[in-house]
Amino acid sequence: MDEQFSLRLRLAAPGVWQKELLLVPETDYHGPFQARAQVNFTQVAFGRVTVGAWVAPSFRRKGYSLRSLNAVVDWLRTEKSVFRVDAFVHEANEASYRVLEKAGFEREGVLRNWEVIDGKSRDMLSYAYLIDRS
Repeated sequence: MDEQFSLRLRLAAPGVWQKELLLVPETDYHGPFQARAQVNFTQVAFGRVTVGAWVAPSFRRKGYSLRSLNAVVDWLRTEKSVFRVDAFVHEANEASYRVLEKAGFEREGVLRNWEVIDGKSRDMLSYAYLIDRS
């Protein structure tokens, strides 16, 4: 990575059960972020959360998505109520599911007709990262 970056955690919005981990340039801490990993806590009562990641197009293929995802997983290991981290990715998005696999997520299956995009049903791949609390 060319520039030094910092990770900062913020609530996505007041009252929303979601947090974001942002990868931002150290030279402009309050400026735009280059990568974002979101954590949805709506299922935390059942011991699981869902994560997603996004990287600005000009910063893709530079390791930012993996860095953000690894930071989120490291942070979630400290959350004692979380035993499982879920992630879902479109079947055609090879770059995203390769990042999940590099971060230690395991593919669990295919969710057929999971969502409709542009009038067409799309399959999603289901991934999980299990946190051993024994």
